[in-house]
Amino acid sequence: MKKAKKLTAVLLAALMAASAVSGCSQETATETSSAGTESSSGSSSSEASSSEAAPVEQEPVSLEGWGVATFDGTTGIQSYNDQIAWKQIEEDTGIHVDWTITTDGETQLGLLMASGDLPDIMVGVKAQLFEDYGMQGALMPLEDLIDQYIPSLQAIIEEDPTVGGSITSADGHIYFFPRVLGDVGTRCWAGWMIRGDWLEQVGMEVPTTTDELYEVLKAFKEQLGADRALSGNPRSLIWAFGVGSRGEGNSVHDMFLEDGEIKFGPTDPRYREAAEYMNKLYSEGLLDPEWNTFTAGASSEQVRTGVMTDEVGVLYGSYSGVLGTNNSLMQQDRGVEPFISMAPLAGPDGEAAIQGMHTSIDSGKGGAIASTTEHAEDIARLFEYTYSDKRYELYFGTEGDTYTIEDGVYTYTDKVTKSNIGTMQYINNYIFDLSNYPSDYPLEVYQSILTDEGKRGNEITTEKCGDIKVPELRFSAEENARTTSLLRDINTYVDENLAAFVNGERDFSEWDAYMDELESLGVSELVEIYNTSYQRFLEATA
Repeated sequence: MKKAKKLTAVLLAALMAASAVSGCSQETATETSSAGTESSSGSSSSEASSSEAAPVEQEPVSLEGWGVATFDGTTGIQSYNDQIAWKQIEEDTGIHVDWTITTDGETQLGLLMASGDLPDIMVGVKAQLFEDYGMQGALMPLEDLIDQYIPSLQAIIEEDPTVGGSITSADGHIYFFPRVLGDVGTRCWAGWMIRGDWLEQVGMEVPTTTDELYEVLKAFKEQLGADRALSGNPRSLIWAFGVGSRGEGNSVHDMFLEDGEIKFGPTDPRYREAAEYMNKLYSEGLLDPEWNTFTAGASSEQVRTGVMTDEVGVLYGSYSGVLGTNNSLMQQDRGVEPFISMAPLAGPDGEAAIQGMHTSIDSGKGGAIASTTEHAEDIARLFEYTYSDKRYELYFGTEGDTYTIEDGVYTYTDKVTKSNIGTMQYINNYIFDLSNYPSDYPLEVYQSILTDEGKRGNEITTEKCGDIKVPELRFSAEENARTTSLLRDINTYVDENLAAFVNGERDFSEWDAYMDELESLGVSELVEIYNTSYQRFLEATA
């Protein structure tokens, strides 16, 4: 990085000492998609700000950039510099970014920090990593830049204070630019799906409650011979009982929000009810007997094999990757698309809840500015571009080639939607890496990659997704180290015992003893740390 300045030796020592902490920070499963419709009805920031990031008459600027991306080997794309969007950004702003791209973001960022030879701009890794390095002095605090030079992002924060709360660190500063999911529809990327043709065969309606699901699964097994009637990650069932769980798309912790505070799902009596319900399904052969061995949930090859051999009838997963893929496979094999979307299930209390969704930001991706850069204002202009209404053109590429526009409606051409590498891969490779680069992600772009059934699922989940999801929280270095340590042991113990209770290897008469054992691992301390962070979040959103 020939233009970067060296960090001081003292700071380098601090960064290297903290690498173990930052290497174990939180992750959230992320799913992204794209294509589009009408920009005038876009996400919240489009309405909140009329900023257009118009071309600016300034001297050309050259920056060093570092990012994380996985390009398809068949495209010939090796860098953001090869993409349509970055050529357009340079033409409009006079800012050239010389990008270095890696596929191993966490490891390479640690090595980059240890070297002290920092690029001006970095994108594509977990927000917590940027935050860790920012609090050590390697990255620039951003709140003043946002206020002065990025009006589109400032408008988003003012309209949705949870965005500001989710990016404000324990020390009060902001160290990363977020990937914003301003419209709740962009957050609800997963849901329940069921074989609609099987429902017709057994003469039943789409289940809406856990009790109705039980009856449907019984019918699938008894009448159709479905030996793995419900497959994938059944922990998503636990949400219907109103408590937190690490189900599909919610992989970090079992916390949930209720009555203005954060609670821990497995220690709640309703979690036991959920475990007993799952045990009932398992003991009657309605739950996939291999459920606890899947490493990729509903996306695993084991599950897809069960779908294609008519053993699996109900899944929870993404509308693009699970619903779209399984229907596509069935269409190719049999000429039908049998899976249909169903709303989040209501549990015993009658309320539906879901945690397999994003919060107002995607915690898995962010962008940051090196504290050594001399081009902070220029970098701010780049981010203003990607948060403003100009982002629609970045997402869609070149008019007449990758998209058309009619009556204000942006539509991808067949070149994109019928690409042999898939729509999202085409966009992430040739146009703009919407999965990794911080921006305000429009609902229209997400929905347009979905099939009609996927769009329907996205819409019904958005209507009934509940409010138990914990917002994205920020931790101090000490809190992050402690929660990482506690979660490692607690999550392992919860997983081992949930499997034992569900599979009948441990009797429910031992539940109280299990609670005592869990408490001895530090659950109360963990919950206290989360609530401390949550209070800071509330203060930042006030």
